[in-house]
Amino acid sequence: MMPHEQLLVNRLQSQPFALLGINIDTDSKTPRALDAKLGNNWRSWWDPEQKIAGRWDVEYLPTIYILDHRGVVRFAQPGYIEPDVLDKMINDLVRQAKSSGT
Repeated sequence: MMPHEQLLVNRLQSQPFALLGINIDTDSKTPRALDAKLGNNWRSWWDPEQKIAGRWDVEYLPTIYILDHRGVVRFAQPGYIEPDVLDKMINDLVRQAKSSGT
């Protein structure tokens, strides 16, 4: 899924869209090395104590949350999402955000 996420960030860079990542590895070098190796182009936090993951009730990795422009969770799912399904949801939410003026 990483290449698809990179394409999303590039395609939507001037749109009301942000991709955020949370990494719960215990060693901070692992997520940094992986981001560098893969060329990840989105904001990512290191959460070794799982404070963020705990707040969001993440039980499985990955878990995908899609929020709208008001911060309302519109979709949540443990595991991967098919890229075409993800694109449709995100495109719809980007259109809604643009039409609302935010």
